[in-house]
Amino acid sequence: MAVENQPDTMFAGNRHVLRWNSITNDGGTILDLTGRVVKFALTQLSSAGVPLATPLLSFSSGGASPQVTVPNPATGTPHVLVELLPANTATLAARSTVYYGELEVFEGSSPTNPVVVATILLTIKPNVSNP
Repeated sequence: MAVENQPDTMFAGNRHVLRWNSITNDGGTILDLTGRVVKFALTQLSSAGVPLATPLLSFSSGGASPQVTVPNPATGTPHVLVELLPANTATLAARSTVYYGELEVFEGSSPTNPVVVATILLTIKPNVSNP
């Protein structure tokens, strides 16, 4: 079952790690994430509060230096980490802005059957430059 609209806050241009514990399916069973692709996307909300379809940031597990990691995919409580690097958010917010993020799990290395497992409402606050 998807965990929806979890609130989180960070400062633009700072490193920030998002963490989800106990990724489950619709029946509430903890998913074994071994061999699965996990993706994260961040987008703006429309003036009506609806997520826009085009992501500003999009990351996937796997590859040489992924920003989405599943440290222990087959343990009793697999978790997912998404690392937002300073360059990812440095230009996103000129003021405090709320963004919509979505975490999806795919069946295997050729992504099929995506399942949304979590969503967040991420507030990105401006960062004062301290010389």
